[in-house]
Amino acid sequence: MGRCFQAIAAKTARSVGKRIGAIAGDLAAVEEMFALKDLLSKYGSVNLAVQGGDAFDPRAGRASYIFNPPSPASTRPTRF
Repeated sequence: MGRCFQAIAAKTARSVGKRIGAIAGDLAAVEEMFALKDLLSKYGSVNLAVQGGDAFDPRAGRASYIFNPPSPASTRPTRF
C-alpha cells in the first residue's frame, strides 16, 4: 500500500462516526453514492447530505451534464 493510502487509513481508523460526513451533488452517480453511504455506515455515520436540484437541464439536453465538449479539431473529418 502506498504511503498516501497508509496515511489516509491511519487517520480514518481513529475517526468517530459522528464526526464524519459527506455531501453529494446532482451529478454523483448511483454507484459512487452507494459506496459512499456504505463507507459512512461502517464508521457509524448517518451524516449524508444530498444536493438536489437543477444541475441537469432537460432543455439543454446532454450538454448540461457532460464535461467533455468537442474541440474544433475533433469535429473536422479525418482524411486518409
